[in-house]
Amino acid sequence: EDGETWTDNDKLIISPLIGMIKTAAALTKKCFDALKKESTNISQQLTYDELHDKFSRTSPAVDDLALTIYPPLDWEEAKQAAWKLKQILEENIDYLSPLVESPETKQRLEFIKKAVTHNAAEIQRVFIQQGLAELSLVDSSTNERGNT
Repeated sequence: EDGETWTDNDKLIISPLIGMIKTAAALTKKCFDALKKESTNISQQLTYDELHDKFSRTSPAVDDLALTIYPPLDWEEAKQAAWKLKQILEENIDYLSPLVESPETKQRLEFIKKAVTHNAAEIQRVFIQQGLAELSLVDSSTNERGNT
């Protein structure tokens, strides 16, 4: 029946959306690994509470994104959910990074951050290819007023 399967165009966006979900899982696992290995830096109760608060937002955001993937796929809803998850993941990485000391953990967090950026770029690329978004270039050497 119509609406119960993905279109060929839908199949283009599914992979980077699932990639964002997998990246969330990798970050959550890395966070727990860091807690086990680096408990000296993450020993204050306040830090544990803050980590819990930050990471407790991840699962609902993953669920929201996963629900948008079921057919019929609403592209705009999926993109909004992906961007929400992207923001949460970036905030979690930025919070966790200064708390870890091990070069291996720092390197893994950097890799996960790049995966978040990659998946977001792939989602945007597909949107642009489908005519649902436009490419805009921003000159990073200018400030908000357009001055250099």
